[in-house]
Amino acid sequence: MANYELSDDSVVVIIGSGAGGGTLANELCQKGIKVVLLEAGPRHTIRDFVNNEWAAFSMLAWTDKRTASGNWRVVKDFPNLPTWACKTVGGTTVHWAGASLRFQEHEFQARTTCSVFAIFDQPVHMYRGTTMAGIVMDEASNDPSRGFVGGYHMETISLGVPFLAAFLNPGAWGRDYTSLLEGYSNMAGMWLVGEDMPSATNRITLNPSEKDQWGLPIPDVHYDDHENDIAMRNHAFKQGDAVYQAVEATQTIEVPPYPSTHNLGTCRMSANSRDGACNKFGQTHDIANLFISDGSQFTSGGAENPTLTIVTLAIRQSDYVADQMGKNQI
Repeated sequence: MANYELSDDSVVVIIGSGAGGGTLANELCQKGIKVVLLEAGPRHTIRDFVNNEWAAFSMLAWTDKRTASGNWRVVKDFPNLPTWACKTVGGTTVHWAGASLRFQEHEFQARTTCSVFAIFDQPVHMYRGTTMAGIVMDEASNDPSRGFVGGYHMETISLGVPFLAAFLNPGAWGRDYTSLLEGYSNMAGMWLVGEDMPSATNRITLNPSEKDQWGLPIPDVHYDDHENDIAMRNHAFKQGDAVYQAVEATQTIEVPPYPSTHNLGTCRMSANSRDGACNKFGQTHDIANLFISDGSQFTSGGAENPTLTIVTLAIRQSDYVADQMGKNQI
């Protein structure tokens, strides 16, 4: 491992090793630029991973305390886990399901998620397949005649019994709920991933009263559902139900949104500092040598999972950073 002097201002310091930071570090190193990559979590090897959802969650997840506010249901269901990210080398790419979808031209809105699960007469054994085995793109286009703008994907999803019990209907209890869980072997899942509308009131701020283990204010994630998001979600529930009814499901269950795994737009790109935090290369308006390299720079999102676009922007950013360093502009 290379060692650098703290006074060496030719070193690029990258905080976070996920899809953005990890890609940027690799690209800059290949260009011969000195890089230090900082990660809050530990490095895990293949031997560390376990085929147990809750054990893996405890090992990988960023569980430092946060709070949630706004009218989204996560405030009630997961008040201290508004976002689901990984605290490990590789960041949240470590639990990436491999959905590599390209954004469409009309997109860069943001993200809505929910699910539909179905129960069948015969066993399905969804746990025997990959986490995300197939994608239906019929509803991904922008068709306002449906009662909303933007679109969504239907992505098959598999959850183990522990996660299913936690997310199928958070807080549920009693015989009716356990009966659903007893039908696990005969169950199939569908994740509905679509565009949210940007809202000026959605934000991340510092909690005025709660502190972390270092005595610093913890983040508060505030999110309010837009009317368009609700209309899209209801349409997605209806279409997801129709897909399952077409293959003779005996029952379908509408599942509320999970804690956010696609966290976008909090340091968005803009032409000027009035409207956002950084320019089209992720370079902040106020500090020339400070860059945003993850989904925070998105102006909004899309029906597609954002990983491929985060990686692409990081590659483009590396070219710009190298160019600016070569010209002594940063």
